[in-house]
Amino acid sequence: NDEFNIHCTVKPLALMRKLIEIFVPRTKMTVVLDPFAGSGSTLVAAKELGVNYLGIEIVPDYVDIIKKRLAL
Repeated sequence: NDEFNIHCTVKPLALMRKLIEIFVPRTKMTVVLDPFAGSGSTLVAAKELGVNYLGIEIVPDYVDIIKKRLAL
């Protein structure tokens, strides 16, 4: 969605989904951590795959985008 492409390094959602599928073990305790969440692609992918996630972002505009993408 172009609405969420204001970040200069937006990662493709399909790529982030694939990386999580390949590299993240599936346990109840698993948490995907994105310390520089940007527009939230990693967090959205984790949510779609049913994996716990935690994102950190200090830019308020990007935090707003992440909240919209995650429907928070």
